[in-house]
Amino acid sequence: MLAVYAGTALCTFAVCLLSLDWVVLRQMCGIAGKMLASVSLAVLWIFAAEIFPTVFRTFGVSACLVGTRIGSSTAPLLLELRTYASYSLPMAILVGFATLASMLMLLLPETFRVALPDTIHESVHLGNSKRSKNNQCVDRFNTEPLRENL
Repeated sequence: MLAVYAGTALCTFAVCLLSLDWVVLRQMCGIAGKMLASVSLAVLWIFAAEIFPTVFRTFGVSACLVGTRIGSSTAPLLLELRTYASYSLPMAILVGFATLASMLMLLLPETFRVALPDTIHESVHLGNSKRSKNNQCVDRFNTEPLRENL
């Protein structure tokens, strides 16, 4: 997910830097940036469902949905900035948001081979790289609960 956001930022930044004469290269970078942004949106739903505990999963996924709808609602306003400011200002703003998203991804825990959290306690310990004794996860390949010393 971090690579997808960083790739989106790099492709969009390339569109900002390229001259208007380089039409084909600008379009290729723009299309690649749009594809990576679409991939990040698709992966966001899966990641949001994995990171929130069961009791808050619906609220967490719907909060992500609201965030994406706000972004898609304000996107046409960014295009209007071209008439009042620099032609590349909307793309520079998108670069800023994609860079911010990729930096914020560093704060989120890794969910690979970790069972979905059922409680808030499990969700708090989701970010532990090594499974601690307080982490109540189930190994998907072993299927034995790791609930010793609670």
